[in-house]
Amino acid sequence: MRKKEFIYGTWQIGGLPSFRDMRESDALSLLEYAYSLWIRSFDTAPIYGLWKSEIFLGKAFESVRKEIRIISKFGFSIENTGSHFDVTPQGIESQLHASLDRLKTDYIDTYLLHFPERIESPESIIDTLNTLKWKGYIGEYGLCNTSWALLSHFLRAENAKISVIQDFYNLIDRSIEKSIFPLIDEGMEFMAYSPLYRGGLTDTSIAEILKKDEWALNMLFRNQGLRGFVRDRKLYEIVAERQGLSLKEFALEFLLKNPQVSSIIYGTSQKEHLSEIYSLFLKLSQ
Repeated sequence: MRKKEFIYGTWQIGGLPSFRDMRESDALSLLEYAYSLWIRSFDTAPIYGLWKSEIFLGKAFESVRKEIRIISKFGFSIENTGSHFDVTPQGIESQLHASLDRLKTDYIDTYLLHFPERIESPESIIDTLNTLKWKGYIGEYGLCNTSWALLSHFLRAENAKISVIQDFYNLIDRSIEKSIFPLIDEGMEFMAYSPLYRGGLTDTSIAEILKKDEWALNMLFRNQGLRGFVRDRKLYEIVAERQGLSLKEFALEFLLKNPQVSSIIYGTSQKEHLSEIYSLFLKLSQ
């Protein structure tokens, strides 16, 4: 079994529109703190804070670029007037070079198609990514938040070299086990984000969880609703306690013991949270 990787997700440090805005100095301090903990992989995207997440990463790690792994994404072309989905060869190259500029680098280690919409023919996307890979602009590519039908379509495409899949997966929301997991072969990396169900698998109260933004609530309750979530969380709390584990530990251990999961992406805007979860990750990985 391959060694699991801890990836710091930077969606929160981007701030608005998804999260409370963060001062640049605080964001850079947080990234430098993650680096001091020996975290070396960072997940970002242009839509995280409308470019800010990539900009902060570029400023924080330009001098140590070769020491870190950067995972970024494409698909949404963002302009001052809004965003639109663009996976034409010209659109992909334009988005890539804009990300490279913001990240202050000449290559992106892992490049993922973000929230792909219905795509009739993935061949042109695959050809473009293979060309960018050949030129050295990207190291590997894959899909983020996909479906069984779309992933199947991409995997069947000629010359497809998809090596990474990223999706929402944790102890409570396991819906992709029947759709995505059967398509992941041994050589592919699966990155699970929101390992703690956006705070739902911690000691955070239900009342506090309900104060989250609408997108977060839709993600949390999209399958069984609030009542089902409360029921499942209580059940896991009981099982975790019987095993002498906190709910956080139980949730992380579930992912670490899962052979399908290669990497865990954890995002936070708080140093103490990052330190705590990374320490638990290291402890449970032993």
